[in-house]
Order: sequence, then C-alpha cells, then structure tokens
Amino acid sequence: MQSEHHQQRQHRRRSSGFARNILSRYGFEFPTDFNLGSGHFSKVYKGFYRDAERYFAIKVTDLESVSASFRQNFLPRELRIWRELNHPNHVYLYKDFMKSGYVFEIMELAVGGNMLTYVQDRGPIAEMACREWMLQLIDALVYLHRNQIAHRDLKLENILIFDGGVIKISDYGFSKKSVDLSSTFCGSRSYVAPEILQGIEHDMFKVDIWSLGVIGFIMLTNTMPFYEDTGNAQIVDAQRRRQYSFPSRLGLSRLCVRAINILMTFEPRVRPTIFNCAKLPWFASAPTSKGSSTVPCNSARCTKSTTVGAVDRVHG
Repeated sequence: MQSEHHQQRQHRRRSSGFARNILSRYGFEFPTDFNLGSGHFSKVYKGFYRDAERYFAIKVTDLESVSASFRQNFLPRELRIWRELNHPNHVYLYKDFMKSGYVFEIMELAVGGNMLTYVQDRGPIAEMACREWMLQLIDALVYLHRNQIAHRDLKLENILIFDGGVIKISDYGFSKKSVDLSSTFCGSRSYVAPEILQGIEHDMFKVDIWSLGVIGFIMLTNTMPFYEDTGNAQIVDAQRRRQYSFPSRLGLSRLCVRAINILMTFEPRVRPTIFNCAKLPWFASAPTSKGSSTVPCNSARCTKSTTVGAVDRVHG
C-alpha cells in the first residue's frame, strides 16, 4: 500500500511539473495563475511563448495515465479532426506534438474563460445576447456538420469566450467524422439526447442539436433543464414530458421559448438539422448587422499566419 501511494505521489509530481519543464525548454514561460483547469486525462495550462510574444492555452495529456482505448482511438481521432478545423467559432489548434510520454496541444487562449463559469458568475444571459451567441454556435455546428463531423460533447464547459464577444467550441475528444448511425454513449447526461440515454442507435448530428437546445436553456435561465442525479429512465421521462420551465420573471419572448423547445424535440426524426436551425423565427429575426461571423480585429485569428509561423518553431 505504501509503495502504491508513493507511486501515486510520483505520478502527481510528473503530471504537474515535468510537462511544464519540457515546455519551458521550448521557450514557454508560466505565470503564477498558469493552471486553467483539468479533466479526466488532461491538464490545461496558460503559457507565454516568447517567440510569438503572446499567451496560449496548452492542453497536456499524460499518456501513462490514459487507457489503451483512449490512447489508440480517441486521442488520435481528436487530433486528426482538430487539425482540419479552421473556422472563427472553433478554438484554433496551432500545433500538437508528443514528447516524453506527453501529448501537447497548443491552442488559442480564451481571455473570458468558459461559458459555464460566465453564467454561474453573472446569472441568466439577456435574450438578445443569448441569441447572438447561439447564432455563433449554429455557425460553428453548420461548419462541423457540413464536413460530416459531429461534436458529441457540447456543453457550457466546452464553449470558450474570446475578445469582442466571440465564442468558440473546444474539446473534440468525442468528435467523430461519419454519416453512419452510432450506438456509443458520449457526452454528459444532463446534455445528451433521449435516444442516447435509451441506448438505441442514433443520428449523431441530431444529438448535437439537442445539446444545443440544452445549452440555450441554461444560458437563458442559469438552471439545468434535466439533472444527472436520477436514473436514465427518469431523465428520459422528464425529457419526453418537457419537465422544465422558463421563469416568467425573465420575460422571454414566445419566439425564444419556442426555438429552444424545438431544438429539444424528443423525437429525433422531427428535430431540425443544423441547416434549418437558423431559419427558426427567433434566430431569423436577429439583426443582420450583428452577424455571428464578425470577428474583431484584435481576435487571435486575425494574427493567425504570424502566430502559426512562430509556434511552428516549437520542436515536436
């Protein structure tokens, strides 16, 4: 037991310090608030790269801590898909490389954090602001689905906020490029569609639409429509009965409520595709002058070519 505990402590030291030492040798410096977060298999650091003279987010995965399935299937698929993406509402991956049993993914740094923290700190998002952000998510999903990629893990934690109110989708660990039906359980139970909880074959793209509706509901109300602390059958029953409500005190328009309800249509065959979502009256009535494809000039994407050249000098 003592030996096992000692090994665990050694592993924690390797995970928290050894990877940063590797990055330091390649020109990265770390501020005191370098730790941006962690997941089941990875940690995310904030690092300043001297050659590019800017901060990046760096996702670090310790290959010794992951399963063989993750190492051989999920991680290569994530990287393969992420490298293909080039859209203003997807977090840009500048470079990835493997060194000393770690995979390093160097990406854009979201100055505004993630959407979950934003909503928890500020409360419900005003209807018009929510609509503008939802349109950006629709643009991002149109891009994915047009390229036959389903995200499969859409949630507030995976939506990052950048300068000028631009939001971007991140975390492609469960993403898959395929038009076939799937029977894999992916995502968080509070966000996943009923067909996944029922364990039946499903259209992965329609699952993304359901999750988009859940995201919209949470942004508007700062509450979850469904909770994970019950069994799958109870969640599915709540989904079927639409056992959620929009507080009247928020004064949401009927078009807004109807749009979110349509996204969370129980029957997947009736649920809209992403290509029809922007045609829903609530989205279609948004002022065109605030188009979701507008990215401010101080966005990281505007200096992409210069930054890519600098980051490419990181030896992988």
